[in-house]
Amino acid sequence: MKLVREYLNEKFTDDDTDPIKDMGIGLAGKLKDIYKWTTPEYKDYLRIRDIVSKANGDSDKENRLARTMTKLITDPVKAYRRYLAAKNERGDNWEVTRIFLSRALELNKI
Repeated sequence: MKLVREYLNEKFTDDDTDPIKDMGIGLAGKLKDIYKWTTPEYKDYLRIRDIVSKANGDSDKENRLARTMTKLITDPVKAYRRYLAAKNERGDNWEVTRIFLSRALELNKI
């Protein structure tokens, strides 16, 4: 019983790990299982950098440009690659990353 109590009172810290990502669960985890060998292409990084340069530091404009781009994407693999490129450029908490993730999920019917 003592072991169970210790695990129940475990504290989580803000380290580099996220339990949901580490266990591969959640919506992004489902895509990772489908596209485990997919990596962003050079062109995907260029598109993300174009969004950043055209927005010139304005986050609302970045979001508008990303939404416009995602409306034109009909290939689920391309949407996932753009998500990975945005994630590599600015991380998971960037709104543009979330926009491309939601488009990839939508195209994969998840």
